[in-house]
Amino acid sequence: MDNSSIFAIFATSFGTLLYYSYKRDQKKANLDEIKAAQVFSPEALLNIFKNIDRHPPSRLKPQVSSQNPNEYKVKAFIEGSVACDKPIESHAYKDVKLVHRVSYKEDIYSNSRLVEGTHIQLAPKRDMEVEAPLYFYLKDPFTQDTCKVHRSVLVETNAMEEISVRQITRDLSLFEKGLVYLGLSFEFMRAAMNLTMLTRGIKIGWSEKELGIRIGSTLTVYGEVIYNAVEGKLRIDSPLFYVLEKRNVIEHFKKKLDGLDTIKGMLLVPVIISFYFLMKRLWNHYAKAANVHAMKKADKLWQVTAVKLKDDYKCIKCLKKPRNVIMQPCQDLCLCKGCYDEMVEGGAASKPCPICNEVIKDGVEIYFT
Repeated sequence: MDNSSIFAIFATSFGTLLYYSYKRDQKKANLDEIKAAQVFSPEALLNIFKNIDRHPPSRLKPQVSSQNPNEYKVKAFIEGSVACDKPIESHAYKDVKLVHRVSYKEDIYSNSRLVEGTHIQLAPKRDMEVEAPLYFYLKDPFTQDTCKVHRSVLVETNAMEEISVRQITRDLSLFEKGLVYLGLSFEFMRAAMNLTMLTRGIKIGWSEKELGIRIGSTLTVYGEVIYNAVEGKLRIDSPLFYVLEKRNVIEHFKKKLDGLDTIKGMLLVPVIISFYFLMKRLWNHYAKAANVHAMKKADKLWQVTAVKLKDDYKCIKCLKKPRNVIMQPCQDLCLCKGCYDEMVEGGAASKPCPICNEVIKDGVEIYFT
């Protein structure tokens, strides 16, 4: 594997690790915010806001809205009984009134029952529909105080109960059974090799399920609660969670954090391995360059960077032999080997260069071919 491939693996895995680390930090910040949020009934929170000037709360820190100076907002849980002026009806039971309904139709296939209770999963295929009124109220159980909750079809919830279930199936024909069992012989071979997805098989029916939040049930809503000081009312414009208890939201975020921690742990493996090989390649390049540099330093000829010539190649002292000694450090090529040896004889390393008069520290002999 070449250096560019190793670097690409490292950059991709490290970038993905940073992305999931950022997502985890966001989820952790959300979890800390949820843990700090308090649970109120509509009456309790209204009393706090109404007396906020005389008795500022120690833990609750409301902020003045930037759009309306008469409004305060704070992240909190509001718990109360569900009420609504214009609720929606259940598809199955007209007398059941709801404020949030999720209904979905799911196809049933021949392989569905065969994998019940196993680790094998079928590829899901369902159509889902979410409905909700424009708003509903959370009523205080002891007073008539309320908090208005506006519609949000994207809200996360685990507070829905099962309203109705309808299922219709048919029997397979003999020919269809043959096709199913022939296909399953291959499918379970794949499953035995730890491939956990199984094809659906032949469609044999469908099921309809309806979930919802009933009028009169107890519900806890988390979001930014807004208090209008002029009207003296509470509302939540964008609810984030419909839950039964605060701990449901905390458990939800803890599961997400655990999932992100698992992904980060998996990403650390290619990051560490690719970083190791990348550093190994860089060290090999460095060691090779250091070795070449040491060889150049030991060879006097490598110290010659430029040769200076005045006229021809004759020694300027004897005018007979060719010049073949370069003075160091001035780099002048002016003497033959014999004249250089005579000049530097008897501790000659301090003699001046015949051309530039710079003190000679050494001489490099060269050969012409």
